[in-house]
Amino acid sequence: MGLGGGLLAVPAMVLLFGTDLHVAAGTSLLMFIPNSIVGTVVHLRQGTASGKWGTVLAVTAAPGTVAGAFLGLALDAVVLGLVFGTFATAMAVRESVGLVRRRRA
Repeated sequence: MGLGGGLLAVPAMVLLFGTDLHVAAGTSLLMFIPNSIVGTVVHLRQGTASGKWGTVLAVTAAPGTVAGAFLGLALDAVVLGLVFGTFATAMAVRESVGLVRRRRA
């Protein structure tokens, strides 16, 4: 499901609650804040995260995040839906292929 569960949350908000795709995607991204705080604290306490690398990755990812947000807002809802659907399908195929390979091994 990932950190925010967006692959489930976005379609659920759109299909079950009639939310606009842009609002659903933004709300899903907003779910990252509390999840990432809790995950960070737990992993740092367990010694399974590097504060140094986490900071480096966060700082370097920030420009891409801003660009991605502006791109998502600039896209028409139909195009955004196609991009999201393509991504979800690609992830499903990737996970299915990985599962089949692990079972064969």
